[in-house]
Amino acid sequence: KIIYLHLPDAKARQAIFKVHTKKIPLKPDIDFKKLATKTERFSGADIKNIVTESINLAAKEASKSGNIESISMDHFLQVLKYIKPSVSISSLEQYTQFQQDFERRVGRKEEEKPREDITKWEDVVGLDKIKQALLEAIKIPLLHEELMKKMKIKPSKGILLFGPPGTGKTLIVKAATNELNASFQTLSGAEMMQRGYTQAVSVIKETFNRARENAPAIIFVDEIETFAPARGVSSSEIVGQFLTEMDGLKGLKGVVIIGATNKPSLLDPALLRPGRFDKLFFVPQPDLQGRQDMFKLYLGEYCSGIDLDELANSSEGFTGADIALLCQDAKMVLLRAEISGESADITTDSILKLLKKRKPSVTKRMLTEYEQFLEVYGERGTGN
Repeated sequence: KIIYLHLPDAKARQAIFKVHTKKIPLKPDIDFKKLATKTERFSGADIKNIVTESINLAAKEASKSGNIESISMDHFLQVLKYIKPSVSISSLEQYTQFQQDFERRVGRKEEEKPREDITKWEDVVGLDKIKQALLEAIKIPLLHEELMKKMKIKPSKGILLFGPPGTGKTLIVKAATNELNASFQTLSGAEMMQRGYTQAVSVIKETFNRARENAPAIIFVDEIETFAPARGVSSSEIVGQFLTEMDGLKGLKGVVIIGATNKPSLLDPALLRPGRFDKLFFVPQPDLQGRQDMFKLYLGEYCSGIDLDELANSSEGFTGADIALLCQDAKMVLLRAEISGESADITTDSILKLLKKRKPSVTKRMLTEYEQFLEVYGERGTGN
């Protein structure tokens, strides 16, 4: 049995600061919450060192002035400029990987994670046709395998989502995962290519093993074209390992692979043959109704009095990510005004003013590429 002693969270860091400063004279400006925010990845020993160095700094100032100096917030902030956490990000990744490897060896099931801030279907506006088809493609193989076997229907092992960046491909997968209460395993093509061949193969094996052990499970492969392009020397061994694992799912239960790509034309054709990624879904930019729903979602409490029809009509071609950023910027204008003590409101005109300065992130060249891919492979799985 192993016990992973995590670094203190923000609440714990506040408590540690208070313990080490309990018998020290402090000025009223000390903000323990701010100190906790600025000391992410700091251990208890690191925080004790910060307090010690702050005391030394105050002592030096006292020796020069001849007055007793209390510790101020400025002392802590000065010390934080040159003291860094003793635990690096790479070390944390190694600890996590060690824990995962150990749990898999002893056959431990993945612990249930707190389901807070999860993505739900209502968070995915528009794309109703895609949502329904995707959920069906995932749900039936995962939850109704016996019925499919009885009717001699082979379940799809792989589903590919392709389309412009920012259209919600990842969001849809997360919502579907939570809707089915399935285990969610991820692979990032870009991250695997940075690791090199040996580590990339290890990551692929580990991800598939964890999915098998925590079925029903979805393996989500983001930027799949990055490590699985039309077969090249640099990535052929990694692609081969991925296909080996994918083909190995034939005799297993409750695992579905979903790939996402903005560049479908770069994919290795071997991935797209029947029996692998045999369901293809084009995730387009939102239509008029979808854009209305997105403005309503992202503006939230500020959408009262806003002409959503006009905003939707004026934002043709914009993706969900484009609209989310636009609404974020509109709120930032309001935030700056409130900080400055000025009066401001979010109005239809103020949003349109921001909108006129932007262009859709999706170009005609991108859309042409998707049209050409559809001509070759079609859109499989929507049922109509």
